[in-house]
Amino acid sequence: MHVDIDTPPNFDQMTPQEQRRQDVFIKMPRGFLNPGKVLKLRKSLYGLKQAPRIWFNHLKNKLELLGFIQCVDVDQCLFVSEKVILLCYVDDCLLYAKDPAHIQEVIEQLRAQNMQLEEEGTVKGFLGVDIKPNEVDGTITLTQTGLTNRIIKALGCDDLPSVTTPADTILHKDEDEDPATGDFNYDSVIGMIWYLYGHSRSELGFALSQASRFTHSPCRSHELALIRIGQYLKGTRKQGMILKPAKFDRLFMDCHVDADFQSLHGKEPRNDPVSVKSRTGFIISINHCPIVWSSKLQDSIALSTMMAEYYALSTSMRDFLPLRNLTMTVAKAVGIPDEHLSTFKVTCWEDNTAAETLVNLDPGQSTPRSKFYDIKVHWFRSRLSKDIQVKRIDTKEQLADIFTKPLPEEPLQRLRKKILGWRVSEPGCY
Repeated sequence: MHVDIDTPPNFDQMTPQEQRRQDVFIKMPRGFLNPGKVLKLRKSLYGLKQAPRIWFNHLKNKLELLGFIQCVDVDQCLFVSEKVILLCYVDDCLLYAKDPAHIQEVIEQLRAQNMQLEEEGTVKGFLGVDIKPNEVDGTITLTQTGLTNRIIKALGCDDLPSVTTPADTILHKDEDEDPATGDFNYDSVIGMIWYLYGHSRSELGFALSQASRFTHSPCRSHELALIRIGQYLKGTRKQGMILKPAKFDRLFMDCHVDADFQSLHGKEPRNDPVSVKSRTGFIISINHCPIVWSSKLQDSIALSTMMAEYYALSTSMRDFLPLRNLTMTVAKAVGIPDEHLSTFKVTCWEDNTAAETLVNLDPGQSTPRSKFYDIKVHWFRSRLSKDIQVKRIDTKEQLADIFTKPLPEEPLQRLRKKILGWRVSEPGCY
């Protein structure tokens, strides 16, 4: 259930230990001036930098009184009790339980503690994402049609033809490039597409990431790249992410990792270190449901394809290790049997044979060409075990390929179908 906590409570009734803040003093307003005097705040005001922290601590204290435990190790916004799981996003809360009566009991207990709550009903529409479960085939569809339409309108794509791919080239810096026209707010559109990409349209990752590099100094070619994303969205405006969990007889996690070695080489100015950086792309799924995805340039400069792929493996590990712990915590809270948790496997799929060979060497060993790799890359090898493995996958089956380069129509549609669950024959899907 989705619950919105509308009105913050009166904080002047809280103890200093509960508030955990420094005293705040303000100047007296006109008409109340008293030389040598200032006003001391007795309760939090909206806009103060201390306000979010005070509010969160207040909510946490109330939940702890009801028996909730904060999952500090995996997510500080996750609270678990014997019967209910609560996830907090500012003042919006999601409550999960096997029996709806348990959720209602928590709501009544919070109201009894002077918390003003507004019940929003089911999770449908949470944070602008339309969530539609299908009881027939067990799928869950996530769409953001309203936001998609706003992006298309902001870019002025209503009268432009649709395209079948969100990107057809690699963007780069060019000092002689035509300046931006300023027909639309570049950084505002980037922000809207990021929200769309992060919740229901993961296939936009590469196109959006490379366009975001030029948020503060876009040229005309960068504007055209955003307009192309709008044209692509125009042809797929009603589409989203279709989740179809695998039949639940066990828990498993898949991480597809890929890298594009020196993707900007020959395009960026040669005196710019960014021109030789590689791009990392990965997507993490739990029981075939995509959870986390990423597309970004690597922090360090790789000297070979193997090194770029190895960096990508290390980067993805930083995400899927905490996610595995979070999954275990939630699984225990919802009563998943211990035998399922004890067999929870993580498989990291890598299409580079050299990187796959290197990562599966015994800790402390290396190949002659990998001795100089920084310790920040090697650290993850100590985490590998029978439950966390790196295996080889064919390049054509590498889902993360969609996050590292501008793919043509056929491979884009093939990978998009596997990630998002689309079918080309569906209306409004190109």
